[in-house]
Amino acid sequence: MSPEVVQNFIVSLKIMGQGMEGIFVVIVLISLVVWAMGRIR
Repeated sequence: MSPEVVQNFIVSLKIMGQGMEGIFVVIVLISLVVWAMGRIR
């Protein structure tokens, strides 16, 4: 993963973390990352 992607991911986590629905978004984002890493391999 490129540094830009990681940086955007962290920024997204901070923004989404402001609200309670952020917890759901974080779970979805983590699932997408795990899925993407599985696809790369």
